[in-house]
Amino acid sequence: MTLHWWMHWFWVTVHFA
Repeated sequence: MTLHWWMHWFWVTVHFA
């Protein structure tokens, strides 16, 4: 996994929150 991957997940979580 790349750093970009974790960033993508973080953004998704924020949007879902």
